[in-house]
Amino acid sequence: MSAIISVYETLKEGCSDAKDMILTASVGGDKHGHCIQFTIGNEYAVLSEEQLLDLISVISRRLLGREGFTATGLDNNRVVSDNGEVLED
Repeated sequence: MSAIISVYETLKEGCSDAKDMILTASVGGDKHGHCIQFTIGNEYAVLSEEQLLDLISVISRRLLGREGFTATGLDNNRVVSDNGEVLED
């Protein structure tokens, strides 16, 4: 089961061919919990509940301007597995 929960219109300034982003709630079962599918154009990614919680944390730190989460302060990439384990890239 799934249902679209939000559509985000993209910024068009400087990116006239950018695609909108659609968020779709989906069932991940016991293993993945409440999942969300992110769709941009014809491409999509599905994140597990643990990955979504990490994503919310990362976005919050970015918006607060925390060190390591600014546009110029990134030292390394983070990789988060479907069980929420943070791996360094």
